[in-house]
Amino acid sequence: MRACVHDYHGWLNLGEGGLPYNVGGWVIQWILKLTMAKRNTIDIECYARPLPADLTEVEKRRNTIKHLGPLLQRLGSRPKVAHWVIPHRQVREKPPSRSLIQVSACRHAFQSLANERQHVATICTSVLERHGSGLFVLDSTKAPAVAVQSRGEITHFHESDWSAHATLSYPDCEEVIQKGWGERHGLSGSLLPLGYTLLYAPESEADVQVVQSIMAAAVEFMTGETGAREGSVENCEYTI
Repeated sequence: MRACVHDYHGWLNLGEGGLPYNVGGWVIQWILKLTMAKRNTIDIECYARPLPADLTEVEKRRNTIKHLGPLLQRLGSRPKVAHWVIPHRQVREKPPSRSLIQVSACRHAFQSLANERQHVATICTSVLERHGSGLFVLDSTKAPAVAVQSRGEITHFHESDWSAHATLSYPDCEEVIQKGWGERHGLSGSLLPLGYTLLYAPESEADVQVVQSIMAAAVEFMTGETGAREGSVENCEYTI
């Protein structure tokens, strides 16, 4: 019982995200973890497996298009990720003094990406996290089949630790994981799209640029369009 209480308080310390912020949410998390979660979240073999037979040829090709260019290898070892699957968070020490600059850079990168892609994507409250901002496909008719699982959500930052999630094409997932910039979500390929990926929190402004480029690749995959147009993002009109 003491171990359960300790685990529950550790889960609460992650902050809110995706599930009710109470004992019920903690129990649901453990049910999902024990019945559906993958243990090896840096395995990339899953992306080479045959795609579901019910996908059209267009959808199959869409999942195998590479949008990212070659990434630099991320410096240092992979950060520790909490063992709970929801919320899916990086375990970090208290942010260093430079984190104010980092936070500002992350927010600016997210808003800039949204402004550049405002013709295909829009910002509203994350449906996966149930709070905070997420970037969504603007036109659901152009979204891939996996958008149904994410309810049109493309990517979001977590303001608790500034890690992020993004839904990527399979080759882009491989690039991100192999170069040390992220890992699979434990529920990817079951409750969540197979390409749903955790992006580690940036440790520098250069890292922020890399994460922004990965998010941009997610936008291209989820909207089917490339390139940027200047503009502003006002509200969310996406429905699915």
